[in-house]
Amino acid sequence: MAEIAPRYTTSDPQTGDTVATPELYEDQGDITLGYFRREGSLSATEVRDSLDTAMPGETRSPPQLIQITEATAKPARSSRETQQPAGRHKYFTEDEAERVENLDATPAVWMLDQVAAATESHRPLDPVLSEIERFFPQLAETDLLEFIQLQGRTETSERFYANEVLSR
Repeated sequence: MAEIAPRYTTSDPQTGDTVATPELYEDQGDITLGYFRREGSLSATEVRDSLDTAMPGETRSPPQLIQITEATAKPARSSRETQQPAGRHKYFTEDEAERVENLDATPAVWMLDQVAAATESHRPLDPVLSEIERFFPQLAETDLLEFIQLQGRTETSERFYANEVLSR
């Protein structure tokens, strides 16, 4: 999922979809890329019902945010020979940022510890999950990130075997 600042978006006159304006690439605007995967390990009825309320008509496997990339858009057509269309993956790499002498354009990448260990280029995502509005202000205003609270009880059971009881 790519979240672009509202000032760089417009409505496509043919489809009505929200699309990025050319100014995004001309101004080298900010893009936040969110990578999600479907978590299939939760199958409790209460979880499925809560997800059905939050996302009607969608799959009931809860989406799990696994990576956030803060990137700077770069011009999609740098010369007449450049044929690639503008897209959400058009952002500066470290080499390109050094070439234009703008190291701030290098993407900042966060990843969950269980997906990838924190390295020099990947910081752990866990500390910033509480600040999701900072990264995805538009997404944070939707019902997609509904918090689900489960209620239940814990039971313990103990087994006694005849041989153990007789040996005491």
